Amino acid sequence: MENRKTCGFRSTADRELIQKVLSGDLQSFNQLIDQYQNRIFCFILKYVPAEKAEDLAQDTFISVYENLKNFKGESKFSTWIYGIALNKVRNYLNRAPERRYEHVSAEFLLEKQSNEISPLEQLEQTLHLKNLLDQLPSDLREIIIFISLEGLSYKETAGILHIPIGTVRSKVFRARQILKEFNKKQE
Repeated sequence: MENRKTCGFRSTADRELIQKVLSGDLQSFNQLIDQYQNRIFCFILKYVPAEKAEDLAQDTFISVYENLKNFKGESKFSTWIYGIALNKVRNYLNRAPERRYEHVSAEFLLEKQSNEISPLEQLEQTLHLKNLLDQLPSDLREIIIFISLEGLSYKETAGILHIPIGTVRSKVFRARQILKEFNKKQE
């Protein structure tokens, strides 16, 4: 039974540090931070710029401190910390001000109106694009929309969909192959 209780800890040292922190020893929490801060920062840095990664890493460790009493040891302690960090990243990405749309007046839109393509041509292109996208399974369609239409990076797409970046790459490849085959059949 003792093995089951300690299986979530990287070592007996982690378990002892956590118990000390829960008893009010802040120096032990500093030792936990020292052990994990570089790994957590590098993990977060994969999703956001460095200046934001520092803030999110700090927020992660604040949440670790506030919720340490809830860690049951059912997973590795590092896994638990990474889960908190991932939630911080997801929340940031979902609420990031630079990812929000700015609403502008109709006059501004009229000034920016292009004379190059007519509304009818635009509608035809949109319908053709929709027809192409309808040929894809929904998981591939989402990825193509994020990558090709929204201009997100593979890393951003993986973060949004909560899948590995390698999975994003393979799905983009498969989606493009399906679209090429469909276009060949159309010609």
